[in-house]
Amino acid sequence: MTPATQLWIASGAIAFFFFVAGYLAARFLSARPARAVSVEIASDAALLEAAGGADTEAGLERVLGSVAKLPGFEGAALADELGLPIASVGDHGEPLAAFAGFVDSVAEKSTMYLPMSRVRRISVADDMNRTLTARPKPFGDSKIAIVTLTTGPGPQDEYLDEVLASASRAIGQA
Repeated sequence: MTPATQLWIASGAIAFFFFVAGYLAARFLSARPARAVSVEIASDAALLEAAGGADTEAGLERVLGSVAKLPGFEGAALADELGLPIASVGDHGEPLAAFAGFVDSVAEKSTMYLPMSRVRRISVADDMNRTLTARPKPFGDSKIAIVTLTTGPGPQDEYLDEVLASASRAIGQA
């Protein structure tokens, strides 16, 4: 065999190896085992007390527990317009809550500089088929937002509206 033939065979074997490794990595990384759902509620006792104490906590646990059942669910957070977490479930609770503050800024600037009305939804999708979805809602003199991270498409707007309405009721504002 000539050196050129050996090089050709070696490069084909290496390409095959990387294809198989990529396939196996994608298959095993996307097939994560089911994890226990744990809802974290903001530890601000004054906020919970003003909003109804244990009833508020139980209501938020129910609301976010239902979000955890979404297909491809990885994490969700309910946050205020500053990005401070009110409650979260799954992975990445604090970063998702912080994203709510960033989204509020983006939404404000988009309505300020572009011919857009109130922003209803912001979605970001990556090359790994993950979708970050944020849905803000007026809440008294402020805003709250639900932010989700899912594998695959994000939740439907109607579903997020129901989640925000339920969270608002749990906190004490319809």
